[in-house]
Amino acid sequence: MKDNLGRIEDLIGQLSSIEKDLETLGPHGLDEAHKEITSLRSQITELLIFALHEGDTLTRRGAAYGLTKLRDPRSVGALISSLEDHDDVVRGWAAEALGAMKCDEAAPALIRALKDENPYVAYNVSNALKRLNRSQVMRLLIESLSDSSGNTRRRAAKLLGEIGDSKAVFPLIKCLKDADERVRYEVVEALRKIGDWRAVPAVIEALQDDNRDVRYGGIQALRAFRDPRAIDALVRICLENKDLRPIALQALKEICGEDAIIPVLAAIEQIETLVCVAASKIQEKVEYHQASG
Repeated sequence: MKDNLGRIEDLIGQLSSIEKDLETLGPHGLDEAHKEITSLRSQITELLIFALHEGDTLTRRGAAYGLTKLRDPRSVGALISSLEDHDDVVRGWAAEALGAMKCDEAAPALIRALKDENPYVAYNVSNALKRLNRSQVMRLLIESLSDSSGNTRRRAAKLLGEIGDSKAVFPLIKCLKDADERVRYEVVEALRKIGDWRAVPAVIEALQDDNRDVRYGGIQALRAFRDPRAIDALVRICLENKDLRPIALQALKEICGEDAIIPVLAAIEQIETLVCVAASKIQEKVEYHQASG
């Protein structure tokens, strides 16, 4: 393997030398140089593919990185296999290379790689998928919303939001009942980014989610939709949930206007007054019983 790496370094050196001399060559010389460069690139690609299969960790990392620069179609199979390498750096470079080559045939393997536990790898995988054929990726991502891996479902939802195609709206809505709260959060975020009004009723229902982040995301989505159907649910949040009240009030302002929240503020003040009165009466009874006991 060391001999092969030495050959790679020599070949790259030759390639650089030839490229530097190109400006001084005449038409015939340029043609010959082009042939030699093509030959060298081919040899380097073959060695990097071999190193990616057979090398130790550092060698595989270097090979994967090198293939991101060469972008030779012959390396596609090796790079797809490397999406399952035990080293996360190799997996990350492999995903980047496949994206750089806009390799549509790698889409199913990249979808499977969405489950990767390493955020760096997942980031590269997601970026690669965004560079491939949109209709194919959309279909695969929608299918992945029912995958057994929570990571896959979550990242698929996020990607669908970033792509922004309304075809994903109803499949995403179904995922608002997902058992994983992180998936549900990414779903409301995706629906916000897509901005399709058909999602409004489902997002309103998501305001009752057990998870605070999902409820927060739902409010932000309704704020972006600016749909009057959300008014009742947002007013309820303002009255019942002190933690989410500020963002719900802001959403109401943007949907209805500044003056529209005056009744809500008055109702909040009344509720707080009633709470204080009720608490005071309870305290009086407690003190009475303690004194008489």
